[in-house]
Amino acid sequence: MDDSRRKTLLITIFIFILITATAILYFTYTKDVKTVKSNNDSEINNKPTKKTDEELIIEKIKKYNLIALRYYKNDLSFKKSEVTEAISYSEPMGELLFAYVSDHGSLNREAADKLYKDLFGYAPETMIPYVCPLDNEELLSVDDSKELYYINENHPCHGGRTYDYIDLKIIDTKKTENIYEVSVAFLYGNNADGFYINDKEIDLPSSDEKEYTEEDYIKAYKDFFKEKTDFTDVEKYTYTFEKENNNYILKEFKRTI
Repeated sequence: MDDSRRKTLLITIFIFILITATAILYFTYTKDVKTVKSNNDSEINNKPTKKTDEELIIEKIKKYNLIALRYYKNDLSFKKSEVTEAISYSEPMGELLFAYVSDHGSLNREAADKLYKDLFGYAPETMIPYVCPLDNEELLSVDDSKELYYINENHPCHGGRTYDYIDLKIIDTKKTENIYEVSVAFLYGNNADGFYINDKEIDLPSSDEKEYTEEDYIKAYKDFFKEKTDFTDVEKYTYTFEKENNNYILKEFKRTI
């Protein structure tokens, strides 16, 4: 092979190796870029969505059964400067603690104080039993030696204040700086006692006469409630919260028409 052909062959081989190496580098880089982009997209998609103020307030209303305040016909203030120890503990605040303990069993003072501070921003200085508003007998009793709240199992069951909570939605919100006035509609009830939105008993707008089970009724009322947008026909339950250190402190409860 003469020098000219040998030179041409070497150049051809060199160019082939260069093209192959370039192709390998290109596809490797492209794959790495796609992998990084895919990982970044995955991290973005998996990043938890930050909850809105309204969503966090709804969580608090549900957690502490604040629907129970509907039993009080007068406006309620939970500001520490405006309540006495007895009133704050034996009436609406005590009722909320009773509802919470009913769902969770007994509660020690440390946990109860934490609950109160989370909801009201402060805790009462002493442990006082919660008295049934119907017969003045203890519903929520206190074990001073153990610093424990517990349900008085000897209290007779006589109906009293009961409800079957189903759903809720915020129907209006007013925000001024760190103060939130939130108006809420509650759906509750059962087949025996009827279904209600706040204070108003409701009927399904249907002439369907088929036999409904309890579950059928609840689903039908939930669907009706979900689609309902006009709540001018029911009494408004308005909770005022103050945002302090990313927590929502209950300040007032009002009923308005």
